[in-house]
Amino acid sequence: MERLIVFVDELTPARRSPVLRAGAARFAGLLALQRGEAKAADERLLSALRELREIEAPYLLGQVLVERAELLASVGRDDDAAPLVAEATAIFERLRATPWLERARAVTAHVATDPAGSVR
Repeated sequence: MERLIVFVDELTPARRSPVLRAGAARFAGLLALQRGEAKAADERLLSALRELREIEAPYLLGQVLVERAELLASVGRDDDAAPLVAEATAIFERLRATPWLERARAVTAHVATDPAGSVR
């Protein structure tokens, strides 16, 4: 992932396609998350979401929506995660992308349950 980020950063702006920019931002966010840098991860994932919304790439958009929802849920921001995972679920249902749909539903189950384990 780091090599891709460096590769994209070294390209001239004219050669950085929206998909490359979104992918680099996504991977930078996931790397930040691995390092425990939730704020930086969220900023990079938001950047990826903006790029993907502009180019209308639903599958990639859904992936980043789920990843950001997972991040938000992990830091107790379930109310912020819920609409993201709902959007991702709709995308993956339409695309019949079962593995990502299952991942989105796992986040949905998490955000629909309070810390004590009862349904909200």
